[in-house]
Amino acid sequence: MSSINEVAKLAGVSTATVSRVISGKGYVSEKTKAIVLKVIEELDYTPSKTASGLARRKNFKIGVVFSNRILNYEKNDGHDFLGDGFYTTVFKGIKEKASKLNMTVSILVLEEQRKRIDSDYDAFLLIGGDISVEDVTLFRENQKPFILVDQHLKGCSVDSIVSNGYDGTVSCVSHLIEKGYRKIFHIHGPLLHYGFKDRYEGYRDTMKQYGFFPRTFLCDDIKDDFDVLLPQIFKHEGVPDCIFAGNDSMAKKILAYFSKSGFRVPEDIGLAGFDDAIFASTISPSLSTVKVYRYEMGDLATERIRQLLYDENIHPVKISLHTSFIKRDSCL
Repeated sequence: MSSINEVAKLAGVSTATVSRVISGKGYVSEKTKAIVLKVIEELDYTPSKTASGLARRKNFKIGVVFSNRILNYEKNDGHDFLGDGFYTTVFKGIKEKASKLNMTVSILVLEEQRKRIDSDYDAFLLIGGDISVEDVTLFRENQKPFILVDQHLKGCSVDSIVSNGYDGTVSCVSHLIEKGYRKIFHIHGPLLHYGFKDRYEGYRDTMKQYGFFPRTFLCDDIKDDFDVLLPQIFKHEGVPDCIFAGNDSMAKKILAYFSKSGFRVPEDIGLAGFDDAIFASTISPSLSTVKVYRYEMGDLATERIRQLLYDENIHPVKISLHTSFIKRDSCL
């Protein structure tokens, strides 16, 4: 008796694709569908509950795809992905949930996958704001399950797991205004990243709601020298009452500049960040920030990819985790 693995092998597709063709659920191109149906007919394959049960116990291989930009930023002395950065915690959530589900995970480099997607993997988690519409098209053509993590691309109808930066920003900026800050600057990263865009919109809308003029400044959150950037901003716009940074890494660089330049925080200038990085509570002064539930993001992403591998709840979803404002010493 033929098996689903034989069908997949002869058709040159994954077992998940064969399952989609049989169930009629999920996207499969007409060309691939025709090939799979032809192989099923030639092998006289009949799906069985037993075979389905065995498939559910398969040790799936999951490729976790990061851009070189993120990997180089969060690496720890050239070793494994073990720094204290945002995505390190996301990856920990992925890895620990995958272990519970009898899945194995490996880190893959986005730029290499753009040249040729690794066929050894059953599914992919595409991580971060460097994921583009073109990447979604490429992985969709690969016809294996994939989802976006910490990125959402409007109009793509693809599964995504993100944080609700908008609401968290509204809570943060509202607190700052209610404590007396009026001239609040927002320094943010590239708005192609869903997270930065969500926070940008939350800041802008909240400032307008209170009747204040939004002042936003784009920077490269990884490469820019804040010792150069901030004096330029202050020269043209004046010194603000407070800065709301698009993430805690930027806030930490801003705090270092303030310390060198003689600005006292929060006496002269208030400061708030976003993410609640590991260092946020230990630096001096401790950083007011918006907590992103990074571990939970990784956990939910892995559970969602499991559902797609088993053809459960296959209609694309956007899962958004709420964030929480945390008041510390860097602002009033």
